Amino acid sequence: MNKIISYFVYAVSIVSFSAQAENFFQSCSVALKLPSFKVLREYLESNPDKPSPDDCFRLNNYQFLLTVTDTGRLGQGLYEYDFNANTFGLSDLRPIPGIKIEKEFEGMNHKRFVLMSWSNAHQGNWTQGFNIIQLTPTREDKSYVNYLLLATGQDPESGLCGHWETTDPKTGKTEKHQNIMKGKTAAISSYRILNEDTEHVSIVFNITEENCETSEFKTYTKTFRLNDGLFKEGA
Repeated sequence: MNKIISYFVYAVSIVSFSAQAENFFQSCSVALKLPSFKVLREYLESNPDKPSPDDCFRLNNYQFLLTVTDTGRLGQGLYEYDFNANTFGLSDLRPIPGIKIEKEFEGMNHKRFVLMSWSNAHQGNWTQGFNIIQLTPTREDKSYVNYLLLATGQDPESGLCGHWETTDPKTGKTEKHQNIMKGKTAAISSYRILNEDTEHVSIVFNITEENCETSEFKTYTKTFRLNDGLFKEGA
């Protein structure tokens, strides 16, 4: 299989951990037909140069969040439209390639959270990770925060330390190769959200790690719990 094709197959399989919920975000093809999304629909219709969004979320009467994946790597990410300010652009001015809404859930007192995955191949490196979008209705300056939860890195073509083989057609001899020779690489294989709707809500990630110098593998979990209102590891 072509290495570029194999990378995309692998990338899709590793981040498609669960079916997308639609409690907060929903497909823009559906949302933009609703009366509550009228101002966003009219803005996009009058600005056809703007990227086409995938999932839409109405924060309040005048603010909306959108995910975009059908544009260049630097244009992908979480977008915000503010009707009152007449602004449209990347949230926090940061692109998030390969963005995908994974899971939407609640903690204690119906506080709302959105788990978002991403995957980025750039200059010979492949990073994947998860962010949390957290609604903060009591804040005056912003109705949500978007912060990094967990990130891992590995070889973009073969995964982890980048093992591959070549076979000499004349001798039939097979040689093993490795793209990354130093340090450690890791891949997030799955996640679980525990104790939803309680103060003990937590996110548990299953991770596979390879030591590129010794070729040793190990698997472990990382758990994130709420601490001072934010999800933090080992809290």
